Amino acid sequence: MKSEKRPCYVNQILISYTEEDIIISREKEGRFETIRKIPNSKGFQFGVGYWRANLNDITLKKVFGWRRGPKHSIYAKLNLENFEIEEFGETKGYLQFFYPDKYYLVETDHVASVVKVYEFKEGKIKLLKTFSDYDTTEIRNRFRLCRGGVVIREGKKVRVYAFPDLKKLKFKKL
Repeated sequence: MKSEKRPCYVNQILISYTEEDIIISREKEGRFETIRKIPNSKGFQFGVGYWRANLNDITLKKVFGWRRGPKHSIYAKLNLENFEIEEFGETKGYLQFFYPDKYYLVETDHVASVVKVYEFKEGKIKLLKTFSDYDTTEIRNRFRLCRGGVVIREGKKVRVYAFPDLKKLKFKKL
């Protein structure tokens, strides 16, 4: 089976693409049988970020996808029970996933040197923390969102913030 975009395999379902459709297939006796074709005139690609986790042992109810918008990415959710697509609109940031149920939006403003972390839950976006003391313009600096929180590295200085409230952790010998 050939796909025009990167395919995604989750819940024993293969999500692949033609130029016009999203193809949903289920594995049966070593072959993939098409169970649904969804028109994809907007060009969404589902399974964004799913290569980071082994999803063979996790039953998911949804997968997220994206497409390019006029200025920013536009995200959507594909319901894996009824195969309906729900679009969330344009975002300035990017989604980051920690399966099966943690989704975050990270928005970076390089002009203002600010990074915002939002929780993305049940179609709603809630601001968790604004990091205004991080230099986004220095190429060697790193802002990393992890399952347990945020790690910021600026030169030799490292700061760690833990979920759920993203409070700064203090280390005596770091």
